[in-house]
Amino acid sequence: MSEVTPPNQPKYEWLRWIALPFAAFLGAGVASVVSVYFWWLPQKFFGGWNESGACFQYILPCISSAIFGGAFVSISFKVAPRGKAVAGLVMTTIMCVLLLLSHIVLVIRADDTTGEKVFLSINVLITITSAIITLKNLYNDLDWTQTK
Repeated sequence: MSEVTPPNQPKYEWLRWIALPFAAFLGAGVASVVSVYFWWLPQKFFGGWNESGACFQYILPCISSAIFGGAFVSISFKVAPRGKAVAGLVMTTIMCVLLLLSHIVLVIRADDTTGEKVFLSINVLITITSAIITLKNLYNDLDWTQTK
C-alpha cells in the first residue's frame, strides 16, 4: 500500500514538527546572543561602560532573557505547519517547565551567593513573562479565517 497525502497537506510536513523544538531553542539562543552583542559592542567600542558596571551585570541579562522568551515562542509559532496556537502553547509550557526545573537545580546548589540566586530567579520570571506575553500577542494576531 502506498501512502496518500491529502492535496492541501505538503508531503514533508512532519519534518517541520520534528524541527520545531530544535529551531525554537537554537533560534532563541541565537537571538539572545545577537541582542547582547548589539548592545555590548557599540558601548564597548565607544567607551560607554565596562563589564563591571550595572548595565552589563544586571540590565543586559534581563533584556537577553526577555528576548529569549519572546523569540522562543515566536519561532515555535511560525515554524509549526498547522495548529500554531496549540504548538505555541505546548512549546511555551515545555520551555517554562524546563526553565523552572533548571532553576530549582541551580538554586539548590550551594556554590552561588543569595544575590546570584535572586538574580537568576528574576531572569527566569522575565523569560516566562516575555514568553506568555508574546504568545498572547501572536494568538490575538492569528488569522482565524486561514486556520482549520
